Amino acid sequence: KFIKYTITLPDTCLINGHNVCKTSVIYWDYLVGETTLLNKINGLVGSFICDLIQRTNLSLRETQTFSRNLNIFRLLNDNECKSNDPFINMIVVVAVFIHCFGDKEKLKQEITAESISYLADLLNIKEIPYSYERRSQIPEISIIFFGIIKDSITLNERFAPKSDEELKKFTNVYTDYEHLKFWSTTPRELMIKYINQMSFIQ
Repeated sequence: KFIKYTITLPDTCLINGHNVCKTSVIYWDYLVGETTLLNKINGLVGSFICDLIQRTNLSLRETQTFSRNLNIFRLLNDNECKSNDPFINMIVVVAVFIHCFGDKEKLKQEITAESISYLADLLNIKEIPYSYERRSQIPEISIIFFGIIKDSITLNERFAPKSDEELKKFTNVYTDYEHLKFWSTTPRELMIKYINQMSFIQ
């Protein structure tokens, strides 16, 4: 006879005895220290990645899957990975996340109210904070999400601005991140391009 044991690891732990931290974020930090390519992207958008891991409640295994795929993408896409622009690297991170955990075909099709909600739920985005008080309060994932759906922002009432003034105010925040580098493409097109580049990875 065999006795089967199931060990459940905690989602969080205490750092320095009082700071609560998600174990998957600690594991990400460990993986970064083990891999040069992950260390590079972590230096550019580490806080963005940690926020994504935490807000989507990735398990340790899912964090390992995500880090492995992100490392493969950077290994095989030298030209894309030479960019030191944080905005570009955030789009890379979101594309790899979608490849790992999302319905890629749904997000590559023509954008709809349903696909906007699907992406928001996948990234655990509840709202676009149009009525922010300070820019520092705006999660960067909300800015990336806005960039991906901005050309179809009115399709989904949940994320549509209540007024032109709200839209203008948030667009100004977004433009500061974008730096007007998307004159020949869009964040959504770039995201789809990166997802397609990973299509051979299972």
